[in-house]
Amino acid sequence: MKPTAARTFHSWVRGTGGFHTSCLISTEGKFCFQDPMQRYLANDVKSHLASMCRIVGDCGSVLRDRDEENLNSADFSEFTKPSDGEDAKASDAQNKIRSLMDITDYERACVVATFAKPREKLPKGIRSKLELFVDVAMLYGEIYVERDIGVTVSK
Repeated sequence: MKPTAARTFHSWVRGTGGFHTSCLISTEGKFCFQDPMQRYLANDVKSHLASMCRIVGDCGSVLRDRDEENLNSADFSEFTKPSDGEDAKASDAQNKIRSLMDITDYERACVVATFAKPREKLPKGIRSKLELFVDVAMLYGEIYVERDIGVTVSK
């Protein structure tokens, strides 16, 4: 699958491609983020974390996604350079992964910077749950980069 020419990687990863990450830390009838700043920052953390998870997942599955013809972050024109032959294709995939990992480093820094702000204002229990969620998401991403843990779909 190829991305449409009208969509940039940024708009895709911030939209449909990224928002498969969620966090349920509020209790029934009481939303844990009470003021506008907390809510804004929580959404910002969610946006950066979701983008980072989407990109990291794709870095771990570039080759599988090519075989299965699935859309991958590396398929966007921002990461495409002309290449010849099999050696160039393998090198090209590694260059795309390096570029994507640079972006995940940026997203990770944004999560850390944004997350630091509401930390002071949140009740301890909510803060602990949010910290755990972010830590687990980041750890899962690191595991995924080391080894594609996705399920291969047979054709």
